[in-house]
Amino acid sequence: MISLQRFLSLACWGYLGCLLLLPVVWAWRGERQWLLALLRYSPALCYLLPLVLLLGLGLVTKKPVPRLPLVASALVVLALYASPVLNLSSPGRGQLKVLTYNILAGRLQESDELSRFLERQNCDLILLQEVYAAAFRADPLPPIQNALGGYHLVRGGRVGELVIFSRFPVRQWQEFELGCSRPGLWADVEMGNEVVRVYNVHYDHFDQLRTSGLRKLLRETAVARFKQTSQLEAELSRWDGPIILAGDFNSPPDSDTPTRLRTRLQDAFALSGRGLGQTFPSFFPLWRIDYIYASHHFGVRQASPLRVTWSDHRPVRAELDLY
Repeated sequence: MISLQRFLSLACWGYLGCLLLLPVVWAWRGERQWLLALLRYSPALCYLLPLVLLLGLGLVTKKPVPRLPLVASALVVLALYASPVLNLSSPGRGQLKVLTYNILAGRLQESDELSRFLERQNCDLILLQEVYAAAFRADPLPPIQNALGGYHLVRGGRVGELVIFSRFPVRQWQEFELGCSRPGLWADVEMGNEVVRVYNVHYDHFDQLRTSGLRKLLRETAVARFKQTSQLEAELSRWDGPIILAGDFNSPPDSDTPTRLRTRLQDAFALSGRGLGQTFPSFFPLWRIDYIYASHHFGVRQASPLRVTWSDHRPVRAELDLY
């Protein structure tokens, strides 16, 4: 019969091996199996729980727990799963300020307060998601529009939930197919001699599947994300000029969608943010699912989520330079 001391040693080293193997399996299988999808979407804190349990078991039984695999596992979690940004340089100031924010239809705050907050950000481009009239609440857009006087406005989406505010003139705009039940929205804005295509998206979160069981939810979500990202990539390929893409992707940084988008665009926070950058839920964020991407026509000066709880998401703000 295996001793407790031997079990603790095997468990610690085995868990370290699993942590190192999991990214390889993800690269091979992606999110096509429900358990892999569940592990990929789990908050980084979940990967630390087995380490805490093993350490606690050692303390309770007064058996020494091998420190090397514990420390190594913690470092692997930090490096591979928490996606920290260790940027020690001072952030610069960019000429173009961009903000993306899922405002949850303004249900967590009065529209006037939310409007004043957006006005204070002094951004050149503001991309909002979930801008619609909720139960017992009026459309939050009119007071926001009043506060942002002088901005050009574009609105689209299934129920008008996607909004782009631009200080620059808008040449044209259009909705595009994103799959599932939500279209995307783009607008061509004139920045001096350049025309920049600005995309606003909100990936579906599949509330209607939550009663169908966890396995079905994860499987169908993975399939839908793959299709949505394929359609988004096709839409991006139709434009060869400068691009800004932002919104609520409902996908953590190491999942398939952000990984694929990073092959052609820059993740602003990954390049110039600090810390973990989680944006959801706003009161105690565990996931980074809201992003600002930019093509390589831009230099990224700084990016960060803002610590406010006007919604269930935190807004993300970035400063860019157009080369």
